[in-house]
Amino acid sequence: MNFGNLAVNAVPGTVILSPTGSRTLTGGVGLPQSYGTVSPAEFIVSGMPQYSYSILLPPSVVLTNTSGSGGETMIVDTFTSDPSPTGQLSQGGIQALNVGATMHVSANQTNGVYVSVPPFPVTVNYN
Repeated sequence: MNFGNLAVNAVPGTVILSPTGSRTLTGGVGLPQSYGTVSPAEFIVSGMPQYSYSILLPPSVVLTNTSGSGGETMIVDTFTSDPSPTGQLSQGGIQALNVGATMHVSANQTNGVYVSVPPFPVTVNYN
């Protein structure tokens, strides 16, 4: 999942990344000239052909700034997926699963590269 580049100011806001990769910005979050890479998390689910499965997404994760002085954080929550809340494998036994979420950006959020360590969990279970 990549929320892309952001411009921030003294007003907090959010970046809502849909499972299709579109972004909605709120509050003091804007877009700089270079948007960078923007993409939802993408998974391939495989298993028994035409079986259905349920999808369990995390309630929230913490992103930590890994550049510069580091230590700054942002919260990501309200995870969404496509398909949701269940999927069905194709006759070939596969299906794409895309995941988006909402990232909360603080006022004057420190520039940097923010990552989730460890990576956030997505669980699928046969129904």
